[in-house]
Amino acid sequence: MVDCFDGMVISWTLSRSPNVDMANRMLLDAVASLGDRKRSIVHSDRGAHYRRPGWIAICERHGLTHSMSAKDCSPDNAAAEGFFGRLKNEFPWA
Repeated sequence: MVDCFDGMVISWTLSRSPNVDMANRMLLDAVASLGDRKRSIVHSDRGAHYRRPGWIAICERHGLTHSMSAKDCSPDNAAAEGFFGRLKNEFPWA
């Protein structure tokens, strides 16, 4: 998860494939790093794991606003995509 204010990575998880457990762990780690800050917005693409009841419940429980990109609108995900582009340049095996 990338903070769009300063571009810092605030949480991350690894998995052999994108899945619900990986996404939920990443979100819970991000919530822990937020501390008492309120009214944070969590933006994601339209992946199925970001539309699951568990993900939505975590957002609601912690007062996060869930924002999702429009279909076929990649500029909405520019911050995260930029991070992955840099990661792939630095670590070509990633």
